[in-house]
Amino acid sequence: MNFDMTNIPPALQSMFSASKAELLKEKNLNKHVSLSMWTNKHDYIEFQNTKHHTLSLYIKGGYNNFRLDKTISNISGENKLCLMPKDGKYIWSIGKPFQLGHLYFTDEYLKQIAMQTFDKDPRDIHLQELTFEENQTLASLMRYGIFENDWKNDQNHHFIDHAVQMILLKILQNHSNNRFKLPAVKGGLSHGNQTLIKDYIHTHFAENLPLNQLAILVGLSEYHFAHMFKISFASAPHQYIQALRINNAATQIKAGIALANVAANCGFSSQSHLGRIFKQYKGVTPHKYKISVN
Repeated sequence: MNFDMTNIPPALQSMFSASKAELLKEKNLNKHVSLSMWTNKHDYIEFQNTKHHTLSLYIKGGYNNFRLDKTISNISGENKLCLMPKDGKYIWSIGKPFQLGHLYFTDEYLKQIAMQTFDKDPRDIHLQELTFEENQTLASLMRYGIFENDWKNDQNHHFIDHAVQMILLKILQNHSNNRFKLPAVKGGLSHGNQTLIKDYIHTHFAENLPLNQLAILVGLSEYHFAHMFKISFASAPHQYIQALRINNAATQIKAGIALANVAANCGFSSQSHLGRIFKQYKGVTPHKYKISVN
């Protein structure tokens, strides 16, 4: 399968072309950020990027990989992260088959986010190198916010962009020399987290959205997330999601879509499940609602 490698940083194009790595998909998010997913096995790679920082996530597999240019105590594996600041050279021995996600971002973009968010001089930012790091919050943001989304669907672009910004904020907070601290937020979720969560829920409302998955996206415990969500949106997470599903169901019923399909499209386990919840919110059954709007 052939892919256009234009969105892969030029310094990496020849490197990957010379390796056994296979490009699965790629996306140019903006002029500062691009994404790619790869698969590889039993290979030797010298990685160097002079234009972008690279954050990688082992999406599937990733065991028996090693750094050859330095001794690393951490062990490779699924959900492990590597942060490779630009200009560094990294030599890898690749073992068993795996899928890897790459997030490439410019130093200029990172410093813009630091200046806008923390209102501090970002000129002295230096990222820390990470190899096979375990960080559940970052890994979940990478997996659910970026790599498990459909990149061809334009509706996901805004959400992915916010996920990238949240990831870079986490890196600035925890993996830079300055250890930037976000200003204290009293009451509800920060504006950035509100946007991130709202975009994610509106994109994935038809799927199962457990509380812990949403809490992980913003790096909070389930208890604190639920409390702050209710302050921000004036309803509990499950109530917000349920109302969103019902409103979408009503729109689809008006459009003449069959009730069984509406139930499936809006995250209900069956047509009877849709009917029960719809009546609670709208006061009538979906069938009677369909008659009234037509």
